[in-house]
Amino acid sequence: MTPARVAAGNLSKESVNMTLAPQTMSATATVISDIENRVALITCAHIFEIPDTLISWFGGNLQPPNAFIRSISICERKDIFVKTISEWGPFNLLAIDQGEDLAIIGRKCEGKTRDIDVFPFPLGIARETAWGNTVYVMSYPLGTLMATKGMVSNPRYDEKGTFLIDAVINRGSSGGVVLSIRNQVPGFEMVGMLKSAFTSNEYFLKPEKDVFETRYDELAPYRGETYVGTSERINYGVSPVIPAEVIRSFYKKNREELIRMGYDLDNFFQP
Repeated sequence: MTPARVAAGNLSKESVNMTLAPQTMSATATVISDIENRVALITCAHIFEIPDTLISWFGGNLQPPNAFIRSISICERKDIFVKTISEWGPFNLLAIDQGEDLAIIGRKCEGKTRDIDVFPFPLGIARETAWGNTVYVMSYPLGTLMATKGMVSNPRYDEKGTFLIDAVINRGSSGGVVLSIRNQVPGFEMVGMLKSAFTSNEYFLKPEKDVFETRYDELAPYRGETYVGTSERINYGVSPVIPAEVIRSFYKKNREELIRMGYDLDNFFQP
C-alpha cells in the first residue's frame, strides 16, 4: 500500500482488515452560563487535539523510508459529552484557541427539566498574585471532583503571565479552576485555569493487546508478538496556570461570533 493508492480512495477494498477503535480524552469543564437553556462551559483546548489521520510505515532496508504503509487510522467522528449532564446529548465546540489552550463548548438544551449550577465567582486578576500566595483548585482528576490547594511560584513564568503552583494534579485536572481569596472569605475569584501538567514520554515493549486472560507467569518467557507502548509520566507538583487575563482576552477575540450563535457570556467575562 502506497500513499498514491490511499489518495485514490478505495481503502475498504485495499485493506486486509478494518476495525473501529474508540478513544477518549477527559478534562474539567466549568459551567459559566445558562441563559434561555443555552449552556456554555470553558475548558482546555488540548483535549480536542485528536489527530484526523495517523499513518505507520513498514521499516527495514529493502525500501526507502515512508514508502509502504503498514496501517492507517482515520478519525470518523468526535463527540463532546459533559458527564454530569450527558442526558442532554453531545455539546458543540463554540470557540477554540490551541495556542492559549482554551475552548468554550455549548449546547441549547431543549426540554431541560432541571437547572444546573453556574460558576458563582467572578473572573479575577492573575497579575496580582505573588510568590507564596495560597490558591485553591477545583477539578475532576480521574473523573472525581476534588478540591486541593497550592502555593504560587514564579508568578511571571512567561510573557503571557502564566504562573506555577505546587498543587498535585492528575489526568482529568486540565481545565480546573484556580481560586484566590480577595480581602476575606468567601471573597473567592477565579485567577486562572489549570493547563495540562508537565509530562515526559516513556516507551516500553508490551505484549499483544489483551493476549492474557489471566495473570501471566513472570518466570515463563513470552514468545508472542511485541509492540511498542507509550506512556506519559506526570511531573507532579509543577502545574502551570492559564492567567485570568488570557482567559478574558480569549473571550474578547471570539465575543462577536459567540453572541451571533446566541451565547452572550459578558456576565462572566466582564462583570
